[in-house]
Amino acid sequence: LRRRNYKLLYKIFKKYSDCFVLPEATKNSNPSWFAFPLTIRDGSPFSRWDFVNFLEDAKIQTRQYFGGNIMLNPGYTHLIDSKKVIEDYPVSRKITTDTLFLGTSPVLEEEQLQYVELQVHKFNEKDLVSSIK
Repeated sequence: LRRRNYKLLYKIFKKYSDCFVLPEATKNSNPSWFAFPLTIRDGSPFSRWDFVNFLEDAKIQTRQYFGGNIMLNPGYTHLIDSKKVIEDYPVSRKITTDTLFLGTSPVLEEEQLQYVELQVHKFNEKDLVSSIK
């Protein structure tokens, strides 16, 4: 069911791949997806928070990426200058600030994922996504 939910979410977001980096399985693997990670592409006309707030207002739960650059956590800022962390590790900074998760839980029904599709389409209609096409 997690694999099915991943495929359904992938199909939804493939239409908007100019704005989102989509998750891809490693060659010769068949993961049972814990979640569906999305990263907002550079140059998108919206931020992660724009998209997350839209989804959450529509009662679609999201989660922040819980890894990324741990050195940006306030508990570690005394170890290295945060400006240096951002400059030296741009990819980990990117996922820290621009990645979110959607659920792939086996309890999700296709009807619920159709609702996600409807809401993503509404987000697109707000000209946030379509403005860069």
